[in-house]
Amino acid sequence: MVSHQVEVIMHITVISPSRLTLLVLILWLLCPCHAENSTPAGSPEIQISPGTDSIEIGDTLLIEGKVSDSIIGISPGDAVIILKKPASSRIDTFVSVPVGDDGMFRYPVTVDVTGTWTLSARYGSETSAASEVKGIPREMMIRTRNTLNSFGSPADFGGLVEMHGYLRDTRGAGVPNRQIRFMVALPPYGCSICDHDDSSLIWQTYGTATTDENGHYSLSFNLYDHGEHRVRTSFSGDEVFLGSASATRSVRVS
Repeated sequence: MVSHQVEVIMHITVISPSRLTLLVLILWLLCPCHAENSTPAGSPEIQISPGTDSIEIGDTLLIEGKVSDSIIGISPGDAVIILKKPASSRIDTFVSVPVGDDGMFRYPVTVDVTGTWTLSARYGSETSAASEVKGIPREMMIRTRNTLNSFGSPADFGGLVEMHGYLRDTRGAGVPNRQIRFMVALPPYGCSICDHDDSSLIWQTYGTATTDENGHYSLSFNLYDHGEHRVRTSFSGDEVFLGSASATRSVRVS
């Protein structure tokens, strides 16, 4: 029996620290994950500025930007403002705004929730660097006025009653995207003090409405009792606006 010896020769190459550093750098640059996770600096051809790094919710943030003359062309088009915002915000994510002959564009946005807002703009194939603004809680809540219009002529029994109103702040500006609750009290049969005391009435919630961009809301409901009904609306308030209730209106069913 013949035994064979196998000689294993191992070659170990020692890499100097400087060459090792260079190798690691090259591998890092070639790694796809590096390209995906990197944050681009943004195109120098378009700039955007929120003018501040923090703003109280409920206040208006004026976003301004400028497109370079080198890409604006003879007839300016629209820039697209991209808003990455907290999930509970009702503001649109993409907004198209016109660019002036001087390359400037502006867009006011009302910050409606706290958290980080990331702003950028795109023009053609160029995208600006991103800017961040912090939405912070208000130090003072904004008062509101809730106005419900009167209902004119008597309503028919079982017929549709339509009313409308406005929710505004103290400056007279409409408060958009807020829920309004409307309540109806049945005719106060046998209640002698109810004509002067609404709290003695039995109020029922008939539904809700949402204010539009101008603070307007509308109500529609049916009444199936003869006599004088009372109607009022209320806004419960939120982290920006204080709640308010409308005056009580009367609707007579013939």
